[in-house]
Amino acid sequence: MYYRGPQAALVVYDITNFDSFLDAKKWIRELRQINTNEMVIGLAGNKADLVTENKRQVDTRAVVEYADENRLIFMEISAKQGDNVTEIFINIAKQIVVKQSASTLPKSSKKIPPTKSKSIRSAAVTKKVTECQKWHQVEPEASIFLAQVRKCPCRIPTNFPKEINDGVAKWKTDSGCSASSQPNTCSYHKGAYGCYRFGYKSTGPGAQCCYDKAGNWMSDPHQGAGTLDRERAPDNILNLVQWNAHNKHDVIPWDNCCKDPAVPRDICQLYYDRRPPGGCEHYFF
Repeated sequence: MYYRGPQAALVVYDITNFDSFLDAKKWIRELRQINTNEMVIGLAGNKADLVTENKRQVDTRAVVEYADENRLIFMEISAKQGDNVTEIFINIAKQIVVKQSASTLPKSSKKIPPTKSKSIRSAAVTKKVTECQKWHQVEPEASIFLAQVRKCPCRIPTNFPKEINDGVAKWKTDSGCSASSQPNTCSYHKGAYGCYRFGYKSTGPGAQCCYDKAGNWMSDPHQGAGTLDRERAPDNILNLVQWNAHNKHDVIPWDNCCKDPAVPRDICQLYYDRRPPGGCEHYFF
């Protein structure tokens, strides 16, 4: 086979066959050795349609961690049903463009000689943009994590209680955006009046839901809506291991992509592509 010099590659394994995943890892190692780290590589777990038949042999979370460590675009697909097949090729194509754009940023920043302070500022923004683009390139599709979280309540009581019971789950006030602390709160979700969090487990994905003063769920993250957490914020403030995981996967990427107002909106949108608000449901309180 000839695969020296391409801009991208897609490696496919069978989620019902663990050996096929091991083979995929061998191919990826070989691709990296021959084509260096500049190559965009997609990793697809095929036969996702068989998950409901309990035939899975490859754990999704383990693959997500592997893809994250190796800067891969990962999605589970179903060639039989056509699920996510087009999407993974589109994402690979997007990342080729992102990588090419990122490589031109330092050059463009040198065309007009700025003052020293502006030069430092420009370099800082450029670094954030580049880090955000790199993160977006290797971060798995949000659908993988959205499938593991509960939908937000579409409406909540306007007195913003400390906890909300939707009939099945208890949503707890997000300490970073608490209505009782207004107006000195919600720095990460400006425009929201209060937010709540819930996760099925103490680790892994979690939902964050933000509301306006009238108790209506907010869906636009640029206006203050809550966002998906790949690693939920821990309930216990002393759980440093989970705080580190949350910061690594959710907070630091936001800092790079969205915190600085000098970073373009389309770059910030890269974060929300991977950390969307999700959806809401009308629960009966």
